[in-house]
Parts: sequence; C-alpha cells; structure tokens
Amino acid sequence: MVMGSAVEEPGGHYSPLPDSPGDDCGPEYFDIEKRGWTGKRAGTIRRIHLENFMCHSNLTIEFIDRVNFITGQNGSGKSAILTAILVAFGIKAKGTQRANSIKDFVKNGCRSGAVVIELSNEGIDAYRPNAFGDTIIIERRITDSTSHFTVSNGQGKKIGTKKSDVLDIVEHFNIDVENPCILMTQDKSREFLHAGSEKDKFMFYFKATLQQAVSEKLGQAGDAQATLACIIEESLEALRPLRDQLRQIEEQINHREEVEQVHELIGEYEKKLAWLWVRAAERELLQKEADLEKTKKRIPICQAKIDEAQADVERLRETYSATAAANQQKAQDRDGLMREQASLKRELQTVSDKKSTAQENVLKCRRDIEHHLKQLNTLQQNVKEIQLLALQDTQAEEDMRRKEIEVVEQEMAIAMQDVERFNEEESRLNAEADRLREMIQACEKECKEKVSQIREVERYIRDLSSRQGNTVTAFGGHNVLNLLRLIEENHNRFTRPPLGPLGVYVTLIEEKWSLAVEVALKNLLDAFIVTNQKDMLLLRRLANQANCRNLNICIYDFERRLIRPTENQLPRPDLITIMNTLQSENATVMNVFIDQGSVERLVLAEDYDSGKTVAFSRSTQNVKEVITRDGTRLYSRGGAETTLPKERWMRGGRLGARVNDEIQQSEEQERELREIITTFENRKRALHDDCNRLIRGSNESKRQRISSHRKAQALQFKLQDMKSKAALEKTGETNVDELEYDIAKKLEEIEKLRQLEAELESQLEEAKQQVVDAKERFESLSNSARGNFEACQQAEEELSSLKDQQAKALADVADYEKVMKIKVRDVITSIEQDIVDLQKKVKESVVKASQICPREEVDLADVETQKPEQLSSKILRLRESVRREDRDVDTLDQLRKKRNKVRKRLETKQGVFVGLKRKLDTLAEGLASRKKKFHRNINLQKRELVWKFGRNLQLKGFSGKVNVDYQKQSLTLHVTMPQDESHTSVQDTRALSGGERSYSTLSFALAVHGMIEAPFRAMDEFDIFMDPVSRKISLDVLVKFAKEEGSQWILITPHDISTVESSPELNLFCAARRKLLAWINYKRDTRDAGFYYTGCKSGVLGSQGCQGPAGLLDLSSPVSSRIDHGMRTECIKRPFSVRNSTGV
Repeated sequence: MVMGSAVEEPGGHYSPLPDSPGDDCGPEYFDIEKRGWTGKRAGTIRRIHLENFMCHSNLTIEFIDRVNFITGQNGSGKSAILTAILVAFGIKAKGTQRANSIKDFVKNGCRSGAVVIELSNEGIDAYRPNAFGDTIIIERRITDSTSHFTVSNGQGKKIGTKKSDVLDIVEHFNIDVENPCILMTQDKSREFLHAGSEKDKFMFYFKATLQQAVSEKLGQAGDAQATLACIIEESLEALRPLRDQLRQIEEQINHREEVEQVHELIGEYEKKLAWLWVRAAERELLQKEADLEKTKKRIPICQAKIDEAQADVERLRETYSATAAANQQKAQDRDGLMREQASLKRELQTVSDKKSTAQENVLKCRRDIEHHLKQLNTLQQNVKEIQLLALQDTQAEEDMRRKEIEVVEQEMAIAMQDVERFNEEESRLNAEADRLREMIQACEKECKEKVSQIREVERYIRDLSSRQGNTVTAFGGHNVLNLLRLIEENHNRFTRPPLGPLGVYVTLIEEKWSLAVEVALKNLLDAFIVTNQKDMLLLRRLANQANCRNLNICIYDFERRLIRPTENQLPRPDLITIMNTLQSENATVMNVFIDQGSVERLVLAEDYDSGKTVAFSRSTQNVKEVITRDGTRLYSRGGAETTLPKERWMRGGRLGARVNDEIQQSEEQERELREIITTFENRKRALHDDCNRLIRGSNESKRQRISSHRKAQALQFKLQDMKSKAALEKTGETNVDELEYDIAKKLEEIEKLRQLEAELESQLEEAKQQVVDAKERFESLSNSARGNFEACQQAEEELSSLKDQQAKALADVADYEKVMKIKVRDVITSIEQDIVDLQKKVKESVVKASQICPREEVDLADVETQKPEQLSSKILRLRESVRREDRDVDTLDQLRKKRNKVRKRLETKQGVFVGLKRKLDTLAEGLASRKKKFHRNINLQKRELVWKFGRNLQLKGFSGKVNVDYQKQSLTLHVTMPQDESHTSVQDTRALSGGERSYSTLSFALAVHGMIEAPFRAMDEFDIFMDPVSRKISLDVLVKFAKEEGSQWILITPHDISTVESSPELNLFCAARRKLLAWINYKRDTRDAGFYYTGCKSGVLGSQGCQGPAGLLDLSSPVSSRIDHGMRTECIKRPFSVRNSTGV
C-alpha cells in the first residue's frame, strides 16, 4: 500500500517529502509507467489544496489515478475534503448540506479561503489541450462578500475567470456533482443506506443511469413536435386570407363578366329609348290637337256669361241712382236733429257737474262742523276733569291710586308669564309636529320606493311570463322575434346567416352565477354575429324595420377554430372564471365571448371579501375584473381600486334561470312589498292624526298667548294712564281760562259753518232742478228723432246693398273676361304654338332615332308601359354602376392575371407547408424509433443491473435480484440470506442488519456504477454500518471494481482499512485530529527547523485507526514500528516516530 505525500503546516507552508530508498512512499509511486499503466485518463484529480477552508488552514493532498483512501477519526476534516471538491466544481452552498452561504466555508477567524484542484488533461478526452496542456487548475477563492473562479493551465497561465468556464469543464468530463454515483457525501451515504423507499431507489437508478435525462429530452422532443405541428396547422390556417383573396378575385371576374353583359343591355335600351322618345312626342302631339279642339268649344259659353253679367251691371246702376236721390233729404233732416241732440247733451252735462260740485261743498261743510263739535266736546271734558281732580286731591286717594297701580302691575306680570308659558308650549308642540312631519315624509319616501320596486317586480314578472312561451324573447323582447323572421326571409341576401342572439347559444353550468354572468355579459347576450361589413349593414336595416334599435352586432370569422388560451394567459387555476361556467356547442359564439367579453379573465367570487382579495392584490395576474355572486364588480386600474354595485333594475340573470321559480319568487316578493306599503300607510295615518292633534294644541296655545298678550298690553296702557293721571294731580290747581276761551271761539266757528251749510243746500236744490229739466228736454228730442234715424239707417243699408251688388256684377264681368283671355284665348294660342313645336320635335326625333337604328329593328313591346324618363333613368343607373365598376375593379384581363398570380403564390406556400408536414412526419417516425430504442436500452440496462447486483451479492454468499417498475416508478431489492433455510427473500432492506443492509446497498450502487462513466468517483462513510467481515469484502469488491473499471476512486472512511491488500494502485491519506496538530506544532516550535510531521497520513494503521494525541512522539528515533493486535504498522522516516503510551 502506498502512502500519499501531503503536509499541512501552520503558517500555510507546503513541504515536499524527501525521497528515501526502499520506502514505499518513494518517487516511484508517482511513476505510472513503472506500474505498468499504459494509458492516461483525462478529468482525474491529481491534487487538491485547501486554504482556510472549514477546519483546514493549509492542506494539500495528492491523488493517484486509481483508489485513494482517506481515513481518520471523527472531527479530523475528512468530509471537508469532499465538500471542497463540490465547492470547486461550482455547486451552491446549500447543495452541500453543510452550509447556507458560501462564506460559511471560510475558517473561523479568517477573512478568506480558497480551494485549488489540479485535474489531469491527458489522453484522448483532453479538454482544449492546446490551451491547457496536460493539467487544468481550478481555483475558487471565497471572501466574506463573494466568491470567484480562476481556471489556468499547468504553468499558471490564466485561461478563464467565469463560473461558466468551470461548468464547461465539468460538462466535458461528465462530472455530475449532483449524481450520488459520482460524488456521494456523508449525508447522501446515510440517506442512501437508510433508504427503504422503493421510489427513492428508483430515482437514484433512473437519474444515475441518465435515463431520466434521456426521457426528459424525448418528452421535450415530443412537445416540440406537437408545437411544430400546431405551428404548421396555424400556418396553413394563415393561408385562409390568401384563399379568400383568390375567391374574391373569382367573384370579381364573374362580376366583371356580368358588367360586360350590362354593357350590351345598355346598348339595347338606348335604341329603344330613341324611338320611345319619338312615340312619346307623337302621343303628346295628338293630345295637344285634341286639347285645342276642346278649348275652342269653350269660347261661346264664356261670351254668353260675359253678356249676362254686363246686363246685370246696368240694371243695378239705375236702381242705385234712384235710391240715392230719395235718401239725400232724409239725411239732411237727420243731421239737424243730431246737432240739436248734441247741444242738449252738453247742457245736461254742465248742470250735472254743477250739481256734483254743490253736493261736495255741502258734505265738506258738514264734516267741518262735526270736527269742530268733537274738539268742543274734548275741551269741555278737559275742563270738567281738571275741576273734578282739583276737588278730589287728598292723601287717602293718592294711597288708593298707588295700590291700584300695584295691583295692575301684578296682573300685568301674571299676564306676561302666561304669554311666555303659552309661547314655550307653542314652540314645543310645533317642534314635535315638525318631527312628525319629517317622519311622515320618510314614510311617503319609503312608500314611493316600494311602489317603484313593485313596478320593477311587475315588469320583471311580465318579462318572465313572455319567456315561458319563447326563451328567445329573454334576449331582446318580442321585437327580436320579428328580426329573426326578417333574417329568415332575407337569408339569401347574407353571405352567411347571422348568429344571434348569443344568449340562446350558451348555457350556464351553475345556476348560482346567473346574476354575476348577467352583469358581466348583459350587452353580449343580446348581440348578433355576422361575417363581414356588408352583412352588418343589411342586418342593421332589418333591425330598424323590426324596431330593434341600437342592436349590438359583432363582425367575426365563422371559420376560426375555438380559441384555447394558454396557461400564462389565464388566472390561477384555483379561481373560477366565466369561461369555466359557460357551455356552447358553437365555437364562433365562444370565440366572441373570449375576444369581445374577455370571459377567460373575468373571475367569479362568492362574496365581497373573497373578491377583494383577488381584485386588489398586486400578485394576481391576468384578472380583468372580479364579479361577486350578488353582481358587485371590483377591479383595479392604474393603482385605483374601484367597486361598482349592480344596477338597481337588474333583478336576476337570464341564463340558467328557472322561469316558474323566478315568477313565484317575484310574486312572493311583490306580496311582501305590498304588505310593507300597507304597514307604512297605517303608520303614516297614525302620524297624521298625532300631527293634527299637535297642530290643534299649538293653535290653542297661540290663541291663548295672543289673548294674554293683548291683556298685558291693555294693562300696560291702563298703568300708563293711571301714572299720568297721578302725575297730573300732583301739579296742583290748573288754570282753565284758556280752555274756556277756546271753547267760545269754537262755538263761533260752528255757527258760521252752519250758515254756510244752509246756503250750499239751497244751491244744491237749484242744481238738481236744472238737471231734471235738461233730462226731460233731451228725452223728448230723442224720442222724436228715433223714427227719422231708423228710416235713414234703413235707406243707407239698402243703398249699400245695391252698391255691393253692383260691385259684384262688375267683378263677375271682369272674371269672365279674364277667364276668356287666360283660360281660353291664351290657352288656344299656347296649344297652337306647342303643336308647331311638337311637330318640329317629332321630325327631329325621327331623324335622330333613324341615325341610331331603323324603326323596324326595335321592338317596344317590353317598354310600352314605361315613360322615356323612366327608361332614361334606368340607363343612367346602369351606366353609373358600370362606371363605378370600371373605376373600382380592374379589367377582365388584369383580374385573370391577378388570379393566376395569387393561385401560384397559394400553391407555392401550400407546397412549402405540406413539405414541412412531410418532414415533420419523418421526424415523428424518428422520434418513435428513438423511443423504441430507449425502451429497449432500459430493458437491457435493467438486465445488466440484475446480473451485476447478483454477482456482487455472491461475493459474500448472498443471492438476490432487482425488480424495476417504470410504470409505478419503483425499484425493489430482493436479498436472500445464506443462513435462511427457507430461502425467503427480503424486499425491505431495513429488515436486514446494518452490515447486511450496507453491503446490499453497496452491491446495488456498484452495479449502477458499472453502468455509468465518470473520470473519478468519491464516497464518504460508505461502510459506516458494516461489520469487519462485510467491510473487508466490501473493500475488496471496491478495489477490484476500481482496477477493472480503470477509474479514479476517492473513498472516505473512519474505520481501519489495514485488511486491504497493499498495492501500487492504492493510496492512503490519514487525517490527523486538530488537537494532535496543535501538539505537533508546539513540539516543532521547541526544536530545530528540520522538524516535520505529515499528520497521520503515513501513521499507524491498526485496529484503532490513526493514533492521535494519546500516542507519544519519540524525537530521537528515526523510525518506529510496532505490532498492534497482529496488524502491520508503517511510518515514514522522520526525526521522530509514533508510539503509544506503553512505549512499544
């Protein structure tokens, strides 16, 4: 057995070991050619160097190309070496299951660390040999903040610094660090050894043999093939516009041929029109000649009427002259009487005015007398009161007046209190009445709302009742039936019959979402679908005829297949969308709901809370709106959250509704609303009664308040009068001489006014008598003149009548003469001129028509009933149509060329896609062949696994087999123990002992190892549960497998491996514990600089493993060896030797 040469020294110094003749660790260990190895293998690890990595300060290990053992006690850092290999090849920190962050691998107290790996790059599998040579060095340096890679060649030249460079090397050498068959860490070893799950073993086998990768790639190829097939189908479908264009060009060619036929028809019509004008002119000439004869016959009749009217005029003129002479004398007498009557009328007016003036003077005089009498009485009363007060002025009377004043003041205070009390009572009652009025208004408002709701319910019941006869009426009313009838009558005019209303073509899966769907799609449910703009205009005209105003019409391609949104276009799978609740057998209808209504992004929710969580969450994707079960809409636009309740008139959905149940529920709701209205009416009447009672009480309080206020005012006036009198009495005696003088003066004035009154009364009587006389004369004259006036008036009326008759007779004469001139003579002149013109026109029309064609060639039978203007208008319409077609459409030759070009283009593209489809079919056949080969290979690998697993078990005397089930994805190990006489196989390896289970699992692992290729393999604590016998057999099997396989192995174990037979193809590294290293460093520091220690790499190999701090170092002996429990121990020559505490 060859010992590796690695030194870990404090301070980070690397010390190579000296060569020694006869030592197994000499330089010949590294000479592969001397060992008989003829080939080099690229990708094997030559050396690993650790610096401040986990528990190692500075460690370098060299490996050979075959089996490398790393032994040592627990805590010596064995597993850290395997972890360093994983880190160097780019695995993440969590992938090692030893740390959460890459910086956690740096040794405590250090700021950075590094892992350096030398890889062999020799042989036919070398990676970029021109750049790297025969050695590839990968370095990963770790700091507190980051880590970076460096890839260089054997001379230290830097080749790359990216992680991708490392991954390219790993991929080239097939170093799958996550494959447990290549790198099995300590944790994976325990999991693998303890794994009792058949699925875990299957996944281990499935992944390690690359069957999983091949299966996934075949699946991806199948998906890509399906995607490519869809793309080709869509590409072929994308040629539909080109096919439509070809069809349109064919239609244009047919239409153009029809236009050519119209050209010929126009020529025939022009010939017929020319001779139709001739025939029309001839007919008009005949009609004019007949009219002329008829008009000439009216001349004698009109002349007789004129003569008769002139005779009447002469007779009336003579009668008018005689009557006017007789009436002139009567008019003179009437004028004299009228002048005399006007004079008497003026005289009567004068005496009437004089009488009125006299009456006013008398009344004024009487008023002045009454006024002076009142003033006289007042003065006399004042004199009496002054005299009386002067006699009654005593102290006792003054006390009595003061008491009376106090009584009046008390009464006035009580009256004011009553006023305030009644005022407060009135205010309280008015406030209570106002409150009741507000309650009455609230009741009236509620009643109005309930009445409005009843009307809505009644309207809803009527709509539901109409649906019972025909469900189509739910989507547009009875007018939509008229529209459907018109569509059926005019279906030949459509390119393709319209579809609609859309609500008829869909059904609702769950009835509970009916209202929500109605809120979201209320406009689309009444809509119709047409295929082009022309059909839309035609349908719009038919809708107007059927009184379906503002009909919603969608233009859509009827040939398009059903749209199936992808997963990244839909909301989360746990959300219910309207698209999930609708069913339709018509793909076009569903496509319109998806394109126009976005039903795949309209989410349904049970209530507001659950809908709010979806609508207003920023993490929710592909959600346009959320509609709750009660019809509330929730959405977020630009960060603004919006909530819209359903419209009040909307009571239920039209889809999925049970009409009879809805009618019954609506009628029940109507009854409940009427009961509520009755309750409110009763309450309102009660409130009215209470309010009227309060108003009556308020009016009574107001009346009492006014009465008390008036009483208080009267008492106040009385109090003021009493105080005035009391103040007046205190002034003493008053002089009444002035008052008596005023009384005497007033008496004189009254006497004068009475005299004036007598004079004015006499003048009034005289004026009255004059008025009576004037009236009698005026009446007498009026009676005598009345007869004369009546006779004159009668004569004037007779004269006016004669004058009117004379004017009428003159007007008749003028009318008859006018009729004679305009309607007879002028008409005759006009007709004669028209006849001349028509004769000329007929001749010209015959000449023009003859230039077009002879009359004999034209058959006017089919246009006999038409007028020339009608035929001319028809020709103009045809010409305009032809001109428009000539302007908008190419010529027939151009259209044919365009048709050939489009047809060639279509055939070319179709040929390309058909060729692609044939190639895709070839690829599909190849994929099927590969899948067939894949299934054949996995069956062969399964057989190989069974054979190798049985062969490995036979080395220990076991027998067994492996069952692999790809359908259930399970792998079962059947192991039969040699001591089991019944030969019963164990399927669950957990039923075996630790050693048996470890060996069985190792046999399975080696069987899988033999089926994969890798430059090196590493296993940590693979023999942890083995007994010594199983371990020896396992080690022998591993060594033999490694020699036969020719790959590099790194095996980590804490156990004794002295039983393994020494060989140049085996290398051993013994890791020392950290306490021993600290003790060695102390010893080296106290001796000369030539002190070296290699750890336990070349130390004691015995049943106890490497000896640590319990052993003693003899610095005087260059070599020390001992026999421990019959085991061989070897040490490298050094200035010290290792021995145990007994000194052996």
